[in-house]
Amino acid sequence: MRIALDVVIPVKYPSIHLSAMQDILIGLPPQVRVNYVIDIARDKNVKSQISSSRGFEREFIGHFGSPGLARNFALSQCDSEYICFWDVDDQPNVEQSMKLLCGLKTSNRDLGIGNWSYHHRPYDLQGVSPLAVGMSPGIWRFIFKRDLISNTRFSDFKWGEDQLFLLEIFSKNPSVYTYQDSVYNYVRHVEGALTTTNEYVTDLVKVNRVGLQELVSISGSAKICCEVMYLKQIYTVFKYGRLIDALRLLIEGMLGWQGPRIKVLGLLFALGRVKQW
Repeated sequence: MRIALDVVIPVKYPSIHLSAMQDILIGLPPQVRVNYVIDIARDKNVKSQISSSRGFEREFIGHFGSPGLARNFALSQCDSEYICFWDVDDQPNVEQSMKLLCGLKTSNRDLGIGNWSYHHRPYDLQGVSPLAVGMSPGIWRFIFKRDLISNTRFSDFKWGEDQLFLLEIFSKNPSVYTYQDSVYNYVRHVEGALTTTNEYVTDLVKVNRVGLQELVSISGSAKICCEVMYLKQIYTVFKYGRLIDALRLLIEGMLGWQGPRIKVLGLLFALGRVKQW
């Protein structure tokens, strides 16, 4: 049977969430293959971590050091037409994700963007407009054509690496399909998540500086999305106590010192007009 979709899930060992994720994914159809990438310490030697009756699961165990590098390894092993990336501590909606995949295939577009909600507010959908995606650009709401991302890889940053990946993808000016129902329930403040403390906020600062360069080659509604993403990251840097870094990033973006100039007033005007991709 030909695999239609590869789902890549990085897992930092040991994980208290892996079993629950496997239970959620039991409902996936057989043409969807799940790739668990177990990231262990260099001196560890662990046994298989998956225990499921689904035949279309794979497990890669090794020392990767970051979610991005774990995803890169799985990418090198995937040969399906479509690929998506989920986090082990969240709750993907299997049925709606398959509808997103079906719509994407029918539309023959390059990437699909689904709606999402917080797990404790499942009916409070966050939106799929360029503004909404810029405000919440979690990579787990996307499904990509493999051809689109075949030459793109994640960085080794531990925070913001997925958003930097998205900036590179949007620089290719892909065609976009959107799906209005929720494909993913995001769980906030999960134990063990890398973004629950400010330990890796310096990575987010570096990601913003690198990502600003990508804005040069992004146009249309994707540019609006990515500029909003940049400003949202600056707010996150500020929220985690890095006021000076946040101010520097804002000035660099507005004056164009490190890359293209972000015209905030022009962006605000565009947001009132651009509702669709």
